[in-house]
Amino acid sequence: MAFNGFSTTFKKYLDVVGYHHVLMFLLLVPIVFLSVLVAGCSNSALINVYLISLSYATNITSSPLQDEHPAKLNPNMPGIFANLTTGARNNADSFEIRTGYLSHCLKQASGLWVCARDIQPLAKVISDQKTSNIDPLNLIYMSKAFKDRMVFSGLM
Repeated sequence: MAFNGFSTTFKKYLDVVGYHHVLMFLLLVPIVFLSVLVAGCSNSALINVYLISLSYATNITSSPLQDEHPAKLNPNMPGIFANLTTGARNNADSFEIRTGYLSHCLKQASGLWVCARDIQPLAKVISDQKTSNIDPLNLIYMSKAFKDRMVFSGLM
């Protein structure tokens, strides 16, 4: 008897919920995810939401560039870059910069992340460190160039 009452109550409210309500709920999910993506890398709480991450590889044997492919004309190229960056960086700790829609985040040698909307404060953080030539391939500039040239509002 109680089940019959629930059934009629459910059918009564089912008529109130229209097709447009279902569509609004389905559109809510991508809007929330897009909002998080746009806010990514804006502070250290959202460092795991980013568009691109640039870093120096510590072990080139695990790199996808080590795979054999007929289009790869110089198979020694990953090793050349690894030797260049390893020698120039003087065994510095891991260096990583992440780029989001609105800002960049840089991983310091201590493991803390520093986020800024503009790239100059992050470059100052790197230049203030006492290690010489910590960014030999200019990953900071590459991150800035990616954000300036590739990221636009049409991607949203």
